[in-house]
Amino acid sequence: MRHDERRQKAQERSVGHLQGLYGVVAALALSIAAEHVIPASGRDVRHLPVVLAFALLFTLVPFYHGALRHLDEQYVVPVSPPTLAWAVLVDFSFLFLESGLLLALAVAVPRPRLFLLVLFILLVVDIVWTQLTGVLAASPAAGTQSGLDAQRSWSGVNLRTCIALVVLGALSH
Repeated sequence: MRHDERRQKAQERSVGHLQGLYGVVAALALSIAAEHVIPASGRDVRHLPVVLAFALLFTLVPFYHGALRHLDEQYVVPVSPPTLAWAVLVDFSFLFLESGLLLALAVAVPRPRLFLLVLFILLVVDIVWTQLTGVLAASPAAGTQSGLDAQRSWSGVNLRTCIALVVLGALSH
């Protein structure tokens, strides 16, 4: 096996480990949210935590799917031009931060204001990461960006959602 093939295989394994870790954190976040919605004490289920748990679910699914898809497209499927060698460290750092924020979001299910704040921070972090990955994937020769259209599209969705959260937060005061 050539050096390039070994390097590619090692990178694929590293990305697979990161994807597995991200999956565990996503499952843990759903479990924590479920504990807030379905109380073990048998007391009545409150409606607002149920709504926020569904908001977490509808946030977590595209974040999870998008992160795994991004990692596959950037590091597993050969891309042209190749992604910078240290870009995986940037992706790992941001995905680790986002997974922590997803856990914080799950913990915040019973506290709506905290939930909105954590969701806002999560979306801002994702916007920053999306912009940074666009820079890291830029082709130095052509000055263009590789296949990051989905990430840029979600960045726009996140920005509009951040604006809506700011308006919702202002109206709730």
